[in-house]
Amino acid sequence: MTTVIRPDRKRVLICLDPKELNQSPERAHYAMETVEEVVTRLPQAKVFSTLDANCGYWQLTVDIPSSKLCTFNTPLGRYRYKRLPFGINAASEIFQRYMT
Repeated sequence: MTTVIRPDRKRVLICLDPKELNQSPERAHYAMETVEEVVTRLPQAKVFSTLDANCGYWQLTVDIPSSKLCTFNTPLGRYRYKRLPFGINAASEIFQRYMT
């Protein structure tokens, strides 16, 4: 575990090294639609929107067994992620599943 204090925000950010965790998860693949598939539906569209997926991973909850795998120790005690952390190999596939 590495802690970083950002001087501009004056808060501690925790960075984990999930090497062992990344060796074991099953990775599901979710195909994104191609541009051609999306463009063919545009003439029927009535509403358009723009979404900002900044920090989108943090919007996804992690189930309890997975959360326990993401537990880390600090001098103040043990903590576990309840939201999808960065650095997990399968995170992009999980996020893509929710976006499609």
